[in-house]
Amino acid sequence: MDEMRQYVDADNALERVRGNKTLYKTLLGSFLQNDHFDELRQRIREGDADAAARAAHAIKGLAANLSLPALYETTLAMEQKFKTGEIPQDALPQLEEARDKTRRRVESVLSALS
Repeated sequence: MDEMRQYVDADNALERVRGNKTLYKTLLGSFLQNDHFDELRQRIREGDADAAARAAHAIKGLAANLSLPALYETTLAMEQKFKTGEIPQDALPQLEEARDKTRRRVESVLSALS
């Protein structure tokens, strides 16, 4: 899988929306505006593993629906750890890195679709 598709699998996502580029652009734009990251960051800082698991689950679902593989895998692993009551010390840096890399690729895809 090439680097871009590791973060944004636009071909797969466009299949999901039956080739509707306008809808896909709208959905990607909503990803950029998503506040679940703020929620997850806050729950990690508070040490609230249950709430962190719920927030990670929401991001995981969004990542799956938009075909954002790296973000999906990161939040899946986080959700599983949070469900055990564990909040790893590197959870916040992992989240930030996955979010930032995915956002940059999403912005590139949006530019290419415009």
